[in-house]
Amino acid sequence: MHMGVKPRIKNRKCKKCHKCEERCNEKAITIGAKSFIDRAKCVGCGACISICPNKAISIISLMGIIRALSLGKFREKLAEYAYAAQKDKNNIYINFLMSITRGCDCEPKKMKPLLADIGICASTDPVAIDKASHDLVKARGKKFGGGKIFNYAEKIGLGSQNYTLVEEK
Repeated sequence: MHMGVKPRIKNRKCKKCHKCEERCNEKAITIGAKSFIDRAKCVGCGACISICPNKAISIISLMGIIRALSLGKFREKLAEYAYAAQKDKNNIYINFLMSITRGCDCEPKKMKPLLADIGICASTDPVAIDKASHDLVKARGKKFGGGKIFNYAEKIGLGSQNYTLVEEK
């Protein structure tokens, strides 16, 4: 879901620290005389890339670039997966606007929050709650990319960008 592209290990850069192997939830990485990622097991999450201190893992190759360009954009895939997961269900969505960091919460490291806690949002519409959360962060002077995804999410029927913010204290 994350990348749609499976990384590879550059053996000349690999220092065999095993951090990527320990981080891989799919047990797709083997570190040895010739380290490699089992493409059949790899789900393309990219966790190994973010944890490698030697930048020995990469998606940058001719085939990696071709696959990345042909598979579409990450945010669109994310919206499509979200749509599929919630289709024909009555869900309640809750966003905790607390300890907001620049990095993804899938990165296994402590990160410094960018702004004070805002609060908690709840909605039955996944697009509305994410749009409201995005707007609340923006109103506090922080800019995050991804604002264009709301149009796409609305277009595929995931939800609506329209929301009414009701504050309770």
